[in-house]
Amino acid sequence: MFGGHGIAGTGQFFDSLGFRPGKTHATLAGVAELLGGLCFALGLFTPLAAAAIIAVMAVAVWMVHAPKGFFVDAGGYEYNAAIVAVAAGISMIGPGELSLDAALGLELAGVIWGLIALGIGLVAAVVALAVRATSMRGTTGRPQPTS
Repeated sequence: MFGGHGIAGTGQFFDSLGFRPGKTHATLAGVAELLGGLCFALGLFTPLAAAAIIAVMAVAVWMVHAPKGFFVDAGGYEYNAAIVAVAAGISMIGPGELSLDAALGLELAGVIWGLIALGIGLVAAVVALAVRATSMRGTTGRPQPTS
């Protein structure tokens, strides 16, 4: 829709990273980014939205950006880390008076909520990476290289 590679192309990229089936993982990541981002922008269930964003960014850092170093100009994780920090930070300070959380009377802000968002996001990332590792195991029980 926006000129990207679509689910098929993104699925192939996920396959190359060892997330199999790639199309399924690409769809899950896309849904997490879309719903997490939309809810985060609207200030709806902010810590859960932040957790979805943190999970996707943590997997991206681990699988793609960390080996390239910190700075984004070399493909590093600087930008992803900033997104994680903002997501956790907004969960701590709250989405503000004009958010849907405020309109619904939900008080989901504070250091504890930020830490919950960070914790859920990181646990979800670890689960995604564990699923990847499991799907890469061949008959020898060792991870198989990706093409």
